[in-house]
Amino acid sequence: MVENFATNHLTIRKLQMTDFDDYYRLISYPEVAAGTGFSLIGNQKMIEEAVKGQLQAPRSFGLYLADQLIGAVLFFTAIGEDHLPDPFRVEMSYFLEPTYWHQGLMTEALTEILAQLPTQITVTAAAFSDNLASIALLKKLDFKQETQIHDPISGRDKLLFISSQA
Repeated sequence: MVENFATNHLTIRKLQMTDFDDYYRLISYPEVAAGTGFSLIGNQKMIEEAVKGQLQAPRSFGLYLADQLIGAVLFFTAIGEDHLPDPFRVEMSYFLEPTYWHQGLMTEALTEILAQLPTQITVTAAAFSDNLASIALLKKLDFKQETQIHDPISGRDKLLFISSQA
């Protein structure tokens, strides 16, 4: 997968530790923190360590508009039924600064990023059941709803989706 590329409106590149302050600013938006789970972590040091881990993950991409970090798309290797990492399955997470919601930027970014993944990779994603925009986005990208679960940590229902090539 290419680490740096552009869409019509965005520059997409591999996140780096130099993005820490801007990334931290993004996850500090209450709407983003609630969707990413950062609002559930009360310990500042734990949040900082989680951010460092996300920035250093091999498939973590920043979305930049005019050189400003406005969002991220993260892929994590999924754990298979054998409790080992599954090299052919990734879990996708994404978020965008609320100022840029409902402008098609995440659709644009995910369309390009997903097109660059190897075809043998299956992508899964989750959306809270009340996050209608995220659900619509995943459906627009041809993800199929797999199941619904109750997340005991957040106390909210989530819908789990899987990429159509699975």
